[in-house]
Amino acid sequence: MVHYSNSEVERIKRYVIKKYGEKNRKYRYDVVEWIDLIHTHLNSEELTIAWLTKKAGFGKKTSERFHADVGVTAKFYITKLRMEMAKKLIDKGVVNTMILAVYVGYSNRSTFSKAFFRYYGIYPSIYHNKNGGDNSRIYSHMFVVYDTIL
Repeated sequence: MVHYSNSEVERIKRYVIKKYGEKNRKYRYDVVEWIDLIHTHLNSEELTIAWLTKKAGFGKKTSERFHADVGVTAKFYITKLRMEMAKKLIDKGVVNTMILAVYVGYSNRSTFSKAFFRYYGIYPSIYHNKNGGDNSRIYSHMFVVYDTIL
């Protein structure tokens, strides 16, 4: 599982505190808690807006606040992080779409490939081949992916 450093979450917290100040304390913490949960559970397929709402105990307002704070919806933010992670893994030689799908939080390769295509306009296998895909870099054991993470 990819773990983002606490400095990333702390940077976001400082930004939100600076932007909204003490009077908007709840506003600040619900959005920051969602960001923290997203980064902590990015590889989990259970990471959805419904799960965030249930886990953090915040509702529709937090989703609207997230969009206002971060500039994109929580769903898009999750997709963006997952697609960037998948692209980096492909660039490092991980080409098995099922391994990529599971690693970045998708339950199957078809859903992952479609999401990758919607985000980048190219399927993961084609992206790999167009970017100097070298089959000698394909790993023989699926757990090597854990050693190649960012």
